[in-house]
Amino acid sequence: MNKHSCLCSETQPWRLIIFSMLGLSLFSNPGGAADTILSKDHAAAIFAMDKGQWNASLRKAGTTEDVKANLNAQGVARMELEYSTGAFLYVVPEFDKSNDNPSRINVTLAMPTPMSLMFDETTIYEITGRAKLEMLPEYDVSTDHATVGGGVALFFVIVEN
Repeated sequence: MNKHSCLCSETQPWRLIIFSMLGLSLFSNPGGAADTILSKDHAAAIFAMDKGQWNASLRKAGTTEDVKANLNAQGVARMELEYSTGAFLYVVPEFDKSNDNPSRINVTLAMPTPMSLMFDETTIYEITGRAKLEMLPEYDVSTDHATVGGGVALFFVIVEN
C-alpha cells in the first residue's frame, strides 16, 4: 500500500496520528490549526508502543524498504508524509530501550513557501500555545520553530506528565 494514500483506516495508528496532528484546516486556516495538530488519544497510542510495535506499524503502511531507509541511528522508523502542497509531517518516538515505551515523541511539520507565508510569529505562537494547552494535564509539549530552506518548520516534543 502506498503510504501517501487514503488515511481513513482506524486499524493503523500512524494514520490516526496524521489526522490528529495535521488537519486540512492547517492549510486553509492556520489560525484554527491548533485543534488538529496534536491529540491526547493518538499520543497515548504511541506511548503505549515499544520500538518493535512502532516500526511494525510503519512497515504495514509502506514497504519494508521505505521503513529501512527511514530508520534513525537508534533503529527507530520515521513516519513521513508528504502532502500535495509540498508540506511534510514527520513523527519519531524516542526509546531509551527497545522494549520500553517511548520517552518522548518528536513531531515536525515542515511547510514550504508560499504556504509558510501564512505562519508569522504571532500565528505560530497561537498554534503552539493552543496545542500545549490541549495536551495538558496528561502531556507536556515543548515547541520551537525555524526558517528552513525558505519555508517554516514547527517542532513539537511531547512527553508524558
